[in-house]
Amino acid sequence: MTTAIIKETEYKLKYSFRTLCLFENIYGQAKDAPLFKPPNDATEEQKEAYAALAKAAAFLYASILANNAELFETSPLSWEQFLDFLDDNGAEAVRLIEWKKAAETEYYKPKEQPTQKKTESSTDKQS
Repeated sequence: MTTAIIKETEYKLKYSFRTLCLFENIYGQAKDAPLFKPPNDATEEQKEAYAALAKAAAFLYASILANNAELFETSPLSWEQFLDFLDDNGAEAVRLIEWKKAAETEYYKPKEQPTQKKTESSTDKQS
């Protein structure tokens, strides 16, 4: 988990199932919107970079929405305000995108299964 201070409010960001569901909802509805489309004259490499950046921004916004419901009653944060924050705070945007990459790796890393301790059988105890 990490945090971001936007408009004097501290928001939690967490890579979670709730965040993934919200991201799919946001991105699924918005991927055909002009915001998510690179310029027509963009190279393939530029198009891929643009798409990755747009997806990262949508994911970060979904994480804010998913993990700060109580704050949205008093400090709502619109998509436009979030994009303004990213535009005005390049170093913070890079930090959040790097956090997303690391959190994604950790989230999908195989978890160790707990091992069961072998208990001594009653015959072992008698010896």
